[in-house]
Amino acid sequence: MLCYGAVQLKSRLRYDDALDVVGVHLVGGFIGVVLTGVFASLAVNALVRQADGCSSAASRYWPCRTRVPFVMTLVILWVTDKAVGLRVSGAEE
Repeated sequence: MLCYGAVQLKSRLRYDDALDVVGVHLVGGFIGVVLTGVFASLAVNALVRQADGCSSAASRYWPCRTRVPFVMTLVILWVTDKAVGLRVSGAEE
């Protein structure tokens, strides 16, 4: 239900995600990681560790020790946009 709700937010937030990757993989992965900590035995994995790991992965690119992957992604996207464009026209879509 959470993934479905996240997919429905796509139209409200007006971002381009033709395959619903953000709603399914980002939200589903985050919820899956956190719920693993909820349902796992405390001897194996605590919720706090899961939430900490998930938030660390999410905030890895901004602001933290290394911003290189984030900056390089922006550079690659900028070059690609200038060379061939990131979006297709409505007719091609």
